[in-house]
Amino acid sequence: MFPMLSEPVCRTKSRALCNTVPALGTAALADVARRVSIPVIALGGNGTASTPACIAAGPIGFVVMGEPMRAADPAALARALRAAVAPSAD
Repeated sequence: MFPMLSEPVCRTKSRALCNTVPALGTAALADVARRVSIPVIALGGNGTASTPACIAAGPIGFVVMGEPMRAADPAALARALRAAVAPSAD
């Protein structure tokens, strides 16, 4: 079974094409995750600021691409994302 990519969840700086349509937002992501019987992965504009709301919306995963590519300190960003996903894991 292949997962469903739900995009764009948030506005993205990485792909201008995704910004030609309104971002779905986390409420719509939650609706998609609840209604379909296949796994949903959130894609598009995700980052440290949107991670908690994105995770709470119920996808099995999410993709963060642009923020790490632009980060001055990718390792620090990875730690921040990890803390946002599982705050008690540290």
